[in-house]
Amino acid sequence: MAGSAAVATFTCRVCYESIPVNAPCTVDNDNEPHQQSSTSSQSIQLWTCPKNPTETVCSECINAYTLSRLEDGNIHIPCPADYDVCSHVLEEQELLQYLRPEVASKYTRTCTLVLNPLARACPAPGCDEIVTKGSSAKPNLKCEKCNLRFCFHHGKIECTNFVFCRNMRHRKKHPHRAKR
Repeated sequence: MAGSAAVATFTCRVCYESIPVNAPCTVDNDNEPHQQSSTSSQSIQLWTCPKNPTETVCSECINAYTLSRLEDGNIHIPCPADYDVCSHVLEEQELLQYLRPEVASKYTRTCTLVLNPLARACPAPGCDEIVTKGSSAKPNLKCEKCNLRFCFHHGKIECTNFVFCRNMRHRKKHPHRAKR
């Protein structure tokens, strides 16, 4: 056909959709990517596996895949293009450039909770604060955002016997050193 320009496309390795390289995209409630009208300002970013450059994944699938891994408690995100074979794990900076702000926030929050043994998530409904000032010796925590007090050991709201919790924790760790 004379006059028709070829549109560059790629096939996402995760959703297997053939998508124009600069196509705008959105994600609906079931985390499935869908093309939008050409008036949208957000375009799909392409992630290419550094170990296998023929494997390409759209940024929306990276977001859905990362959320899925985070819900399973994983902070090490393996290659979404070929995770059964590829040994590449996405580095934090590599991953953050493809994540929507709410997914990036969840990723960094989950990393903090997993990597910092003294970090605790505030148990108050709707509060997303992480408290890092507790320890076994100081189990009485207070959320700076909502002022809720809770226990470092079990996270219960309004723990009334922090000394008991601290002693129980010590006994579980050192049963041979039980107090007499």
